Order: sequence, then structure tokens, then C-alpha cells
Amino acid sequence: MTYYRCEGQTPLDLVRLLLAAEQTETCKKEEHLLVAAGEDDLETLQIMASGCHQHEENRKVVSLRQSAQ
Repeated sequence: MTYYRCEGQTPLDLVRLLLAAEQTETCKKEEHLLVAAGEDDLETLQIMASGCHQHEENRKVVSLRQSAQ
């Protein structure tokens, strides 16, 4: 596995950046979910629920691939 280092940033800085980006994405999804729920938008809620399931499946696949390496 090859690691690339951004100028002036440590690997820990990059991990923090990725975690912050993931948390931001999660907050946006939660906000979208709350708005859809408040508006009784069942179609959006169903789409988001199926997307969450798909995200978990993708995460499992990535985890398995990393374990195999």
C-alpha cells in the first residue's frame, strides 16, 4: 500500500480531516432526514433508508477487502 503525504500535514492530520468530512456528511444526511420526516415525505425517507443499508453493505465489503490484504 502506498501512502501519500500532503505538504505540511501529518498522517494524523489527514485522519482528522477525513473524520471531520465524514461527520459533516452524516450531519447533512441527518438534517435531510429530519426535514423529510417533518414534511411526511415517505418517498425520500424510503430512499434514504435503502441508501443507509447500501452504505453499510459497502462498508462491510471494504472491511473485508482490507482484511484480505
